[in-house]
Amino acid sequence: MNTELISWLKDTKSNTCIIKYGRSVFCFMKVRANADFDYLYFQGPSSCDVEPSHMRDLVYTGIFCRKTGKLYDAKCIVRNIAGQEEELQSSQLQETLQLNVRQLVENVIANDRCNLRVTELSDPTLLRALKNNTEYIRWAARERFLNNEDFTPPSFQCEYKAKKWTDAALFAYISDPQSYTAREAESYMKTCQEEMLFSFLCNDLELAEYQALISDTTNPLHIIKKIRKAMSDSPDVKWVTVTILKDGEEFCFVTRAWELEDDDLSIYSEHWDTTKARRDQFVARYGSEAYPEEQWDDLCCYYDRRDMRPEDSEKFDARYGHDEVYLPREIVRITDGEKVLYEAGK
Repeated sequence: MNTELISWLKDTKSNTCIIKYGRSVFCFMKVRANADFDYLYFQGPSSCDVEPSHMRDLVYTGIFCRKTGKLYDAKCIVRNIAGQEEELQSSQLQETLQLNVRQLVENVIANDRCNLRVTELSDPTLLRALKNNTEYIRWAARERFLNNEDFTPPSFQCEYKAKKWTDAALFAYISDPQSYTAREAESYMKTCQEEMLFSFLCNDLELAEYQALISDTTNPLHIIKKIRKAMSDSPDVKWVTVTILKDGEEFCFVTRAWELEDDDLSIYSEHWDTTKARRDQFVARYGSEAYPEEQWDDLCCYYDRRDMRPEDSEKFDARYGHDEVYLPREIVRITDGEKVLYEAGK
């Protein structure tokens, strides 16, 4: 810590300062923003043997608050000279504000739409978003189903987003974070009633989608969930043997275990038309004019062959075609040596 720099920062009379730090010299200048804040600029480092260049080429290095005695948005070297270990960046303060405002609003609303002043949407943008949000809501319901053992209904989440700081807003927040946060939360609840109702309505749709998925035991996501659990229960298994029943005949191959549990695979995605085989199957089943919304999961839930053993992938190609995939319902069993990890219907 350089006590000379600290004293100068707190001093309201002197605007410039030259500090020796180690074998280097730094030139500092501050410009008054208001009674509590200064903008801080510096030049350096230069050798102790070199005369400072009289404050030329100054670089902005944040602000100093006399009330808190701390530097904000300061460069690392400046914080080191000042002996301030804590890195206080305005971007971090913005994230903290956003998190705390959301928490305040969620506490007040308490996941109860009766705490809102509105009961229906009138904003055309929100009405349109609710109508066009179908696929995202369907995906959210699938994620909730696949990633949770027990049912956890969706709850209200505040979508407040902190605006980019103006200097005045940043100064006000630093001076009194709690009061500023409370004002932002109050303002959001006053002006964003329909946005909060929108969250509840989306949750209603997600809940309905989830309940429909639970009821539809023929949906392939039920099989996928069982397979994923079987894989997660055997975390040390790297390779597995998969037996599928395709076109009336069994076929066995070896693939990486994570192929069957990785969230990033093609399963339950919006990729129903990513392969020629799936497109051809769609046209053959439903006709080129129909959009098979009720059959969406059957078409888009599939595994590709990215991690299949090369020799088995070649056999798969020769037998079924290069563009073909295998479906969850086609998997008869998954084994690790003689140990059965998954078996269809059990």
